[in-house]
Amino acid sequence: MMLRVAFRPAESGAKPSLHAATAADLPGGSFIVPRGPFHAYGSPTRCTRAPGLHDATTAQRLWHLSEKLTGVDYRWPEPASG
Repeated sequence: MMLRVAFRPAESGAKPSLHAATAADLPGGSFIVPRGPFHAYGSPTRCTRAPGLHDATTAQRLWHLSEKLTGVDYRWPEPASG
């Protein structure tokens, strides 16, 4: 029973990603999560209230950690001067 609560079937787990990839009216930068309690299950919905969504310091730390763990070093192109 505990496994059923803690883990979802692949089809359910993929729903938020599929919704984010295919919804035509979704604004860029949207964060899609399951609608249910603790965002653990339910229909995909757009999350707008999580404070971490707009935390640039945390985003930068996550980006650098991801580069380190994956071995992929990506440099953004310099903005065009104009």
